[in-house]
Amino acid sequence: MKNETIKSDLKLFYDQWHAYQHVQDDYARRKGVSSSTIDVLAILQTIPEHCTQRFLVAHTLLPKQTINAVITSLLKQGYVDLTQSQSDRRVKEIRLTEAGRHHVSEMIDPLFAADYQTMSEMPEDERTLMLKSLAAYTQAFADRVDQLN
Repeated sequence: MKNETIKSDLKLFYDQWHAYQHVQDDYARRKGVSSSTIDVLAILQTIPEHCTQRFLVAHTLLPKQTINAVITSLLKQGYVDLTQSQSDRRVKEIRLTEAGRHHVSEMIDPLFAADYQTMSEMPEDERTLMLKSLAAYTQAFADRVDQLN
């Protein structure tokens, strides 16, 4: 019986995670962009200095090719500029242009506001429990996956 309960709980966990992701994907579609573009724009908004494609790959967990395609599209639309890094001439830093900052504020700010409002409406003890539980689950899962061949 316990085995079936664990399987059921795991399915519910996956379903909830996918439902959360689906909300973001649906929002991106309504805005006429990919969810990958939303992820990149959100990071560019919060990390305005020294953002590189390598940084975006590491922080979005998206493939390098996807990041490159998103940046190329944003560059063509005039939403980002690429400048040579002061520390490594081989690296290009990505920065939002004025048009890009305006675009991001119209697209990303409402999404962040919805997330913030949702989190703020949860009782503090539920938020704390949710975050502690997710952190503990993620660490335990990472430890077990590290042991796999």
